[in-house]
Amino acid sequence: GQFVASGSYDTTIRIWDVTTRQGKEVAKFVVYKAIVESVSWSPCGKFLASGSFDMMVRIWSFDLMTRQGKEVVKFEGHTHWVTSVSWSPCGRFLASVSNDYTVRIWSFDAATSQGEKVTVLKGYVDWMNSVVWSPCGQFLASASSNKIVYIWSFNSQTRRGKEVTKFKEHTMHVNSVDWSPC
Repeated sequence: GQFVASGSYDTTIRIWDVTTRQGKEVAKFVVYKAIVESVSWSPCGKFLASGSFDMMVRIWSFDLMTRQGKEVVKFEGHTHWVTSVSWSPCGRFLASVSNDYTVRIWSFDAATSQGEKVTVLKGYVDWMNSVVWSPCGQFLASASSNKIVYIWSFNSQTRRGKEVTKFKEHTMHVNSVDWSPC
């Protein structure tokens, strides 16, 4: 890819063109008074999701040609800061985790730039640190401060999810999870 997005404690999201020698900043979004904890590009590359300390999940549009962007959707529902966001491989769903002990799944229609809450997955007893979709889009993995990795199933037709299994072998907080490509 040509662009890298970064979220910062300075309450900004910055987009960088990595094809230039110095890595030129091409866009900046300000999340007013909220530390940006996580960013994630949509599979099509036209949208960027962010999770922040103001308990919000936002979707920003970004035009690759004009290098202009704006906030198009703001999801409310988390009751503590949002620590991680991740797009499903199809780009129709976005997962977020928070220190409110939940995984939330949101839908997003790129054609209309509209979205809504789909479901809330619960069962945690501690802060959530990371979430990621499986390559097939039918599962999510999440990491928790309670030393557990959770695996969830998600059915895009019924728009429901459930815990499938959990891995308890860590002896300290689990900070990050990721799926192998295949």
